[in-house]
Amino acid sequence: MFAAGLHYFPLSAPFLLLLVTLLGVVVILVLARVLRYAYVSMGIAPQYVFAVLLASLLGSYVNIPILQFPGERVLEAQQIDFFGMRYVIPIVRDWPGTIVAVNVGGAVIPTLMSLYLMMKNALYGSALIGVVIAAGWHGDRPALDPLTYGALRLADESARGVGIWIGCVRSRDFRGLLPRRPPEPRRR
Repeated sequence: MFAAGLHYFPLSAPFLLLLVTLLGVVVILVLARVLRYAYVSMGIAPQYVFAVLLASLLGSYVNIPILQFPGERVLEAQQIDFFGMRYVIPIVRDWPGTIVAVNVGGAVIPTLMSLYLMMKNALYGSALIGVVIAAGWHGDRPALDPLTYGALRLADESARGVGIWIGCVRSRDFRGLLPRRPPEPRRR
């Protein structure tokens, strides 16, 4: 028996060639110090640039399971021809469960890098605004991209605030700026 026949290589030749080419481009960029310059400008020490890249690459093979949905039995329709008539017969199949996982190289390491850079450069306000805009965009699901949504949301909130201030100045009553308290619950 030949040992070469036992190995299965799942990538076709063009994809393998593309992968090797991209790996060569990354090595050339590292050697040309382009990536090193980018990481150093972000605040990562030059001796750790390759370690961060390698950790991200190797971490892409590791998934941390977060939650698992159980499998279930599903009815699947199958069409059968019988004497020229087409019949639909339900077949019970086992549907495998779903695992929700977080990728270390694609989620954990970039998140840790972002938190490190946010703490190092004291970008708390900008990060908070970005999180609020992203959460609002995700919750509303508008037909806009996140950047346009954020700009329009900021303009909307600014116009609302300016309108409240103008109304308070015109009426010479600044109680409109005070937060409203919910009514006290009635006691029985």
